[in-house]
Formats: sequence, C-alpha cells, structure tokens
Amino acid sequence: GEVVAGTTGTPRHAAYTCVGGPVNAAAALETLAAGGTRAILIDGTTQAAVAGRVATDAMTAAELRGKKAPAAVHAVRTT
Repeated sequence: GEVVAGTTGTPRHAAYTCVGGPVNAAAALETLAAGGTRAILIDGTTQAAVAGRVATDAMTAAELRGKKAPAAVHAVRTT
C-alpha cells in the first residue's frame, strides 16, 4: 500500500514520520506481538512476498483497526 513519509515540524524541532494504511497495520501487528509469545508478526501480503525465504507459522486472523475484514497474521520463526 501507499505510505507518505517525510519531515514535519520546524528546523529546530523536526521529526521524521510515516502515515498510511500499511503503517497503521504494522503498528497493530506490533501491539499484537507485544502481548504474545511471538516477537515478529507479519500480515498475509508480507508473508506471500517472503514465502520460501522466511519460515513462518500461520496464526489466528486478527481484527486490525481500520480494516473491514480480519487480517491474516503469520509469526516469523526466529529459531
């Protein structure tokens, strides 16, 4: 999906930020990971992109804020 990234603020108090649907989805997956036993969670789109190169385990689909349907969630195997 599309993301808008750039610097906001003044030269003295500048911050780099990103906004967009993929950023929101990543934040929601980060929150899910923090409450569980798996450190790295990715969505179905990312899993499809890394299939065959990164080992993952399918998890229960999750409701992500701003999404109409539950999102596929995969945990990256770290060992």
